[in-house]
Amino acid sequence: MFGFTALIFIYIGYFSGFFYQKYEVREVLIPLALVITADFGYGFISYIGNFLLQNRLNVGFFMSRFILPEVVYTSLVSLLIYHPIHYFCVITEQGKERKKKGKIDERSV
Repeated sequence: MFGFTALIFIYIGYFSGFFYQKYEVREVLIPLALVITADFGYGFISYIGNFLLQNRLNVGFFMSRFILPEVVYTSLVSLLIYHPIHYFCVITEQGKERKKKGKIDERSV
């Protein structure tokens, strides 16, 4: 049995998977847009599930205090982390390709 938050993340991951083959690896715009929309969607859906159903109707307060600052923070952190992770993935892929071609022997490593 899944909790509410886990169910939201499952759906976000499922819908983000549609864009896996649609973008270039060096392109930052599509992954950043996915991070922004996923974070906003998570914040808004959790607001609906946790607060709106309890008759707390102040949407503007939750948007300005919780949801939008979290979206901005998450997008800035993902911009800072995306390029080092991309660089690490490129290095490991090059190593895997050299290993497949037989240029690197496992005994010599």
